[in-house]
Amino acid sequence: MMYYRSNEKNTMDIIYLLLLTAMTQAQASEVGPPVIKEHPASMVARRNDPATLNCAATGASRIRWFRDGEEVTTASEDPQSHRILLPSGSLFFLRVASSRRGGDAGTYWCVASNSYSATRSKNATLTVASLGHVFMDQPISLVKAQIGEIIRLHCKAPKGYPLPQINWLKNGKVVNNSTRMIITSKGYLIIKNAAQVDSGSYACQAQNIVGTRETKPTTITILIPPWFKVHPANVTIASGEKVEFKCDIQGFPQPFVTWRRLNGKIPFGRITKSDDQYLIIKEVLVQDSGVYVCEAENEAGVAIAEARLVVVASPVVVQRLNDMKVLAGKTTKLECKIKGEPSPISLWRLPNSKSVGVLTSAQKMGSASVSEDGATLKIEKILPENSG
Repeated sequence: MMYYRSNEKNTMDIIYLLLLTAMTQAQASEVGPPVIKEHPASMVARRNDPATLNCAATGASRIRWFRDGEEVTTASEDPQSHRILLPSGSLFFLRVASSRRGGDAGTYWCVASNSYSATRSKNATLTVASLGHVFMDQPISLVKAQIGEIIRLHCKAPKGYPLPQINWLKNGKVVNNSTRMIITSKGYLIIKNAAQVDSGSYACQAQNIVGTRETKPTTITILIPPWFKVHPANVTIASGEKVEFKCDIQGFPQPFVTWRRLNGKIPFGRITKSDDQYLIIKEVLVQDSGVYVCEAENEAGVAIAEARLVVVASPVVVQRLNDMKVLAGKTTKLECKIKGEPSPISLWRLPNSKSVGVLTSAQKMGSASVSEDGATLKIEKILPENSG
């Protein structure tokens, strides 16, 4: 028993010495008001993310936190609180709340105190980041423009904090500023001197630390007016042959091509092919001659090209000469009618002529002359030497 009492007395002595030492250290540390060594800093945190407002002080026996003038309740006082006072004095949020009631946004400061006095830190603002879902302005779903035009796509980000950054995407890839593609300070996308490569699917993207939002896609289609890669050529051809006109058209969307004939009808009964590039007519006739038109049209405009067809028919004698017996001194006429396309030139050859002996329309040689249409040779005061 004596041994037990001796040990008990020694234990009490040790406890007394420890308490005395702690009191001595506390008194030694509390030589004046606490000094804030680390002030809390303003910060932006995402909803439901953890966050920490730092506070460190020397000579403090207690650190408390205040928000907007009211003391903050921590988990040591309310086990259901998501705010925890760390041993260092910092305030830790298990998850940042953003509800109107019980939200964590506000102005905070810490107060370090001891038996002498209390010291307040600088203010720090905790802001809960946000990003709305509805764009305040967004581009229309379909834009059509011609090559060389200027395209403007509007976009105004949803409300949010920090202020969302605007990006533009083309076919899912970020659009970079260039001399032709410009993203303005308001977030608009301007495309100068539009080219066919600008066709695609565009979207406006708003982004901050909360995340990203995108508008519905906008489809840009660059229209190219019709233009002729190959023009139809003029054709001169003999009757009965096959004629081919080629009309190679480019453009976007693909132009619709029609063929027509000026001041006449296309002979559809003898058309063997008629499409976007070719018009083919078989067994052409003289009456098929004329101007044929290739007309191309799409949303961007109309292009027209013309080609002339001339069908030539070989000369055909429709009234032949007949042998004649004529008394000397009389006037006689010889008839010879020739048909063709274009109108044939009639030549009369005179027999036994010392000179060239050839006459054509409206010409005269001696007593012989040819009519205006070339069909009649008249010989006045005919002589025996005119026989032949």
